Amino acid sequence: MAGLAGGSPNWAIIAAKFLVDPIWWFYLFWIPDFLHRRFGLNLSQIGTPIVTIYVISDAGSVAGGWCSSRMMKAVGPQTRAAR
Repeated sequence: MAGLAGGSPNWAIIAAKFLVDPIWWFYLFWIPDFLHRRFGLNLSQIGTPIVTIYVISDAGSVAGGWCSSRMMKAVGPQTRAAR
């Protein structure tokens, strides 16, 4: 187990999950309640706004991955980009 969590890339993933997951879960549970309280939407009406929000989140995630890949190609080898 110590060898599994020993590398710095693993700690970067763990740190990212630790920082991002609470925000994601907050929105996951907060959005339906917000839409119900603010706009009076019931569970069957909440589907379209939530799907829209998730699709936008997915697009942002893909765009972020594309951007980072493009920047890595522009900088050169990964060892140089990590410095």
